[in-house]
Amino acid sequence: PQLLHRSRSRLPCPKAAMAEVKASMERRFRDLVKSLDRGTLDSSFTQPIYLHYTGEAGYKSLVEEVENGDGSLTLRAGKSSGYVYIAPAYMVMSPDAAVKVLFMGEAQYAGKGDYVFVFFMDESLGDPTPISSHYKDKHGNPRKDLNELKLEGDQIIPQGHIMYKGQNYFTNDPFAGA
Repeated sequence: PQLLHRSRSRLPCPKAAMAEVKASMERRFRDLVKSLDRGTLDSSFTQPIYLHYTGEAGYKSLVEEVENGDGSLTLRAGKSSGYVYIAPAYMVMSPDAAVKVLFMGEAQYAGKGDYVFVFFMDESLGDPTPISSHYKDKHGNPRKDLNELKLEGDQIIPQGHIMYKGQNYFTNDPFAGA
């Protein structure tokens, strides 16, 4: 995965300053990126990594729960769907790409990729399934690389299993060049 520091400032940064910021981000997230590239926390491939994308309000609510509880995180199932949606480690993507891919670019989901929880589990949560049959590769075939896990009911992430929580700094876009 690729990372980019998203400055809150609207002023352009000099190239040298941006290069230093990028280098700093790469050092800070080196181990996380290595694990994401591998797809598991451990080199034995027994603890899979997952991502949960959310917007600012969802992020704040979830962080408050972690900080005021026992350190575990409960991803709440949607009220209407009854499901929690989680992406496998290879579905690392930028905020805009997350909305485009996971929410089919629907305007009401704008900002839902701005924050991300990266976590590992002690065992697989299941097999990822295609997000949509509407996504096609350059030959017109359904894309088999755009997947998610659709899990019934609330999902509890145990204490100590959150690898990263915060703003989504990834720059990957599965549609770039497609």
